[in-house]
Amino acid sequence: KEETFNVRHYVTSWICDIFEIASSGFANVDKQAELLRVARDIMDDFLNWQTWYGDDENGLPGVLNYPWIRKKVVATPFVEGSDPNDVIRELHRLVDFPYLSQRQSFKPTVIVFSPRVHSYLKQTRIGPDTDKTILAQFMDTNAHIERVEEAHELQNDPDDPIPGVPPGQDVILAYRPDRLGISNVIPQPFTTLPMQEMGFELTTYAYMSHGGVIMREVGNNIIGFVTPPDLF
Repeated sequence: KEETFNVRHYVTSWICDIFEIASSGFANVDKQAELLRVARDIMDDFLNWQTWYGDDENGLPGVLNYPWIRKKVVATPFVEGSDPNDVIRELHRLVDFPYLSQRQSFKPTVIVFSPRVHSYLKQTRIGPDTDKTILAQFMDTNAHIERVEEAHELQNDPDDPIPGVPPGQDVILAYRPDRLGISNVIPQPFTTLPMQEMGFELTTYAYMSHGGVIMREVGNNIIGFVTPPDLF
């Protein structure tokens, strides 16, 4: 079946008058170049937000709100006091589900944690008589995960909640890192139009085109909701 996705355009601009340009030139500062860098940074931040969380109102799917991605509640909390073996089993269940439930058709090879979950897994030993951590044991015993990443976008803080994620839960993402897993569609990267002059003011417009996230074989990806540790 064929499906159509939207492409939306992000636009920003900056204004600088000839007096500001002259003053910055006298101070040996290229103000136009600095404003360009600021505009690009702002646009990249906005693109990152849209890529992770999507925009339902404008029909742009993101990683965490993609309509058909599987979601699983991780039963064991990833906190101090939990049995490390239970934590490892839960990780295996999460990442192995696409492979085992679909006749080996789908297989995530990268797992992404929030910073605090990643720190907990990397620092918590599996037992008192060993220096081996939960994360090291998981990587040694899982047949498919090849790489571990961390992303602050998966940390669900009360003061900055993630849309659509249960309160008090962080996100774990396991995915396939190619066109069959997650693809971010950017038909037009950050681009500036010719500067427009009106009186003393010079206006520059910039735009970017974004089609959101596409998961061509969404079964390769899975999301888990987990109770994170309190590290602070």
